[in-house]
Amino acid sequence: MKYRIEENYFAPKLMNINSKSDDYKKTHCISYNKCNFNCKFCEFHLRNPIIYKNYSDEEFENKVEDLIKKGKNFKFTGGESTLNPKLYEHIKIVKKKGGNIFLDTNGSMTNIVKKILDEDLISVLGISIKGLDEKSAIFWSGCDNSRLCWDNVLKTIEYASSKPNVTTIVTTVFKNEDNYDSLKKFAKIISRYQGVYLKINNLMGQKHQSNEILRRVNTTNLIGWIAELLKENPKLKNKIIYVDDFSCVGTYENIKFY
Repeated sequence: MKYRIEENYFAPKLMNINSKSDDYKKTHCISYNKCNFNCKFCEFHLRNPIIYKNYSDEEFENKVEDLIKKGKNFKFTGGESTLNPKLYEHIKIVKKKGGNIFLDTNGSMTNIVKKILDEDLISVLGISIKGLDEKSAIFWSGCDNSRLCWDNVLKTIEYASSKPNVTTIVTTVFKNEDNYDSLKKFAKIISRYQGVYLKINNLMGQKHQSNEILRRVNTTNLIGWIAELLKENPKLKNKIIYVDDFSCVGTYENIKFY
């Protein structure tokens, strides 16, 4: 199985935000090398395949044993993690070794996520929503199957939100003409589900951009919109995560929580 595995790297490290220990800020990144979307704002398909190493089950287990001495939190991401035929087995290896698991997904493979949730194998589920309606999800995801890029995503969010032992974080990327109405629309979608965190990524320059037409939203404006949203929806307090630049990926302190 081909992975890119990095030690204490990937954010947001939200295993237990109320913990007094810094351990929850350290998350090993296990990145799978395939994806079923071709998002216009993502650099995944530009990555050099040489960064992915082939791991046998034994090699993977040995790697987990080594990493867990340095931190117990592991994030399975991608690409798209649920395309990995070894995902279930490898998550169970991490659990067996005493690890906590953050699963990152585009939400397209609802049944796979359900199985993992039903067995209480993960602590955090991160789901990225590619658009704020079916049409925009198709456009931005590069996937013309609305069942995968829209219907299944909402089903995955709904099912995850029903699991009290799982922290569910839903991410959207702000770019181009997104504005306060876009933020309100995002909040309205997520408000259907209980206890879900909203995560807003401002477009991260060349790291998450393969098209020169794409551009960031003004940071000051976006932070102002978040403040306005909280005035209108005080129940969202402590449920909004904001990522403004790529430094947040490796530096927990640069992530903003509202």
